[in-house]
Amino acid sequence: MSAAFIAALLSISPALADAPAPLAALGRVEVTLDLPKDKPYVGEMILLRMRSFVRADVVLDRIDQPPLLNFSWQQLGHDKPVEAMIDGYRVAGIERDLAIFPTTAGRLIIEPFNRHVTVVTADNQRVDTDFSSKPVYVDVQTFTAINPPGSWWMPAAAVSRNESWSQPPDEIKPGTLARRTVVVEALGLTGDRLPPPPEVQAPGTLVFRGPVSRETIITDEGPIARGTYVWDLRPVSSSPAKLPAIDVSWFDTRTRRLRDSAIPEQWVALVGTLVHPSHEKRQSVGPLSAGPLAVGVAGFAWTAALVGFVSTSRRPLGRRALR
Repeated sequence: MSAAFIAALLSISPALADAPAPLAALGRVEVTLDLPKDKPYVGEMILLRMRSFVRADVVLDRIDQPPLLNFSWQQLGHDKPVEAMIDGYRVAGIERDLAIFPTTAGRLIIEPFNRHVTVVTADNQRVDTDFSSKPVYVDVQTFTAINPPGSWWMPAAAVSRNESWSQPPDEIKPGTLARRTVVVEALGLTGDRLPPPPEVQAPGTLVFRGPVSRETIITDEGPIARGTYVWDLRPVSSSPAKLPAIDVSWFDTRTRRLRDSAIPEQWVALVGTLVHPSHEKRQSVGPLSAGPLAVGVAGFAWTAALVGFVSTSRRPLGRRALR
């Protein structure tokens, strides 16, 4: 074992300076970050990987994770065993993956991860030893210069959106409710970071907003946030309403630019009310009065306070590409 290798391990773990050199050289703790090509933004996911190797018979083991000040975080599954060739030896180790999210701009520090082990020496003695990683620094920038004022900030590697109705929205049966469900998924976010539900109003239509479901699905590439938004709509007029397109604005962390994922506009009308997709007017053949109503709808405003809960899905998506 080279003297340079032993010195490097001692520099990683200053607490071992008083330990015998052979014992101090038995282990290491390393922390690496998967950073974008430019500075990450506040709220953008950073993948952190902690790996630790000990070339000894470990009988007791504990990893102390630092408090990660100025970050929120989500562990990506359980610690898992790994192996590596170190100084000609195949050494068993532990790997822990975290998704961390800076909560403020500036130069942030990730304090050392500490591993406390009890090992059995060659003379069958039990010895307690600590190994520590080096502090890691990361420069984080604010997003206010690129995100439009009043817009929800949603940095993600991929976003998908899906809309469904319990019955055709332009053929709603009189006296019934049509349930509109919008599902948004974002890779690189936790469920609590999705936009709040928008207010939807349409003259001539009763709109009841349902509860919002938020969950976090753990994958190897990071968490996937899934939000389910529900509204029940009931037309009370023979005049159809035209719901505008829904624009979901997000920051693409792979291409480093803002993008939009739109849900097309949608007619809402009672069954028997003819609506041609290329015209804004309709011909009423239903039993209700035919007086036209001014139809308006409030656009989606993704500016409310963030609320929600984080739960683990029963059906992990793994590396499935988002639509």
